[in-house]
Amino acid sequence: MLTKKLLSKIEALKIAIIGDMILDEYIYGQTSRVSREAPVLVVRHERAEYRPGGAANAVANVAAWHTTVYPLGYIGNDEGGRHLKELFTAMGCRPDGLVECQNRPTAVKSRILAGAFGTMRQQVLRLDREPDNAPSAAQQAKLLKKLDEISRVCDLLIVSDYGSQTVSKAVIDKIRALAAAGLPVYVDSRYNLGAFSGVKAVTPNTPEAEAFCGKPAETAAAVSIAGEYILDSLQLKMALVTRGSQGMALFEPGKKPFLIPADGSTEVTDVTGAGDTVIALFAMGIEAGMSPKEAMKLANKGAGIVVTRMGAATVDPQQLLEDKNA
Repeated sequence: MLTKKLLSKIEALKIAIIGDMILDEYIYGQTSRVSREAPVLVVRHERAEYRPGGAANAVANVAAWHTTVYPLGYIGNDEGGRHLKELFTAMGCRPDGLVECQNRPTAVKSRILAGAFGTMRQQVLRLDREPDNAPSAAQQAKLLKKLDEISRVCDLLIVSDYGSQTVSKAVIDKIRALAAAGLPVYVDSRYNLGAFSGVKAVTPNTPEAEAFCGKPAETAAAVSIAGEYILDSLQLKMALVTRGSQGMALFEPGKKPFLIPADGSTEVTDVTGAGDTVIALFAMGIEAGMSPKEAMKLANKGAGIVVTRMGAATVDPQQLLEDKNA
């Protein structure tokens, strides 16, 4: 159960988060006709808003709990990078770990949300602008130096790997070395789960677990086999498999798998960024003194809230503090 005492312990944590920093752009507009140029809607621009995406959303989920947060990753010397800096500043984050690249743009995902007058705006198109080039050797060296420096003052490290070249082999080698030296490392990796042996915990979803194991993991029996395989193969302290509407499954060495149903409303609005909420609450809960099962339940409760909101979202600590089941 989340208490004020536990919340104060979470607030005292110093957390580094390394990964693919992405800017989510939401462009709202009104539709009134179909273009004569092509069979597409004409959208009249109304407004735009910006939110942290990718690893930046993991940063937002941790910062919402008033911890000390160090984002580590690349941004471009461009408008997208400036927006991300502004968002991080508003969150109260330390910008020390950001490497600004002159020749590599900030990753931006633009969503066009449109509708007729008086109707709710719905997503009609997503446009992704991502760097084509990998970070240079000099840029990678800067990030590794920042990771080394910041890891010395942090209580834990969260890896939010969306597969966009931030978490390179050199970075993974450094992360594993830090884990071996005793730093608690929690990993959420979309495509490269197998590279993180020896860390404290990983939080794959069902498709990621299936990709690693090479077999389905949809039923309770199948996910139990997959979770044990991940735990043993990567030599972890914990593996938390998120199962969407089916809940979560926790695995620890020498213990039976612990499965719980999904929490909250069955009306899911948007699952974007739910994994960021899960790893943030799970990692913070454990490092603040919760048992893995308690931290899992906290993460499950938080995920149940954010999936009812549009886009990447965070959960209000006060809301969970008031929930007797959290």
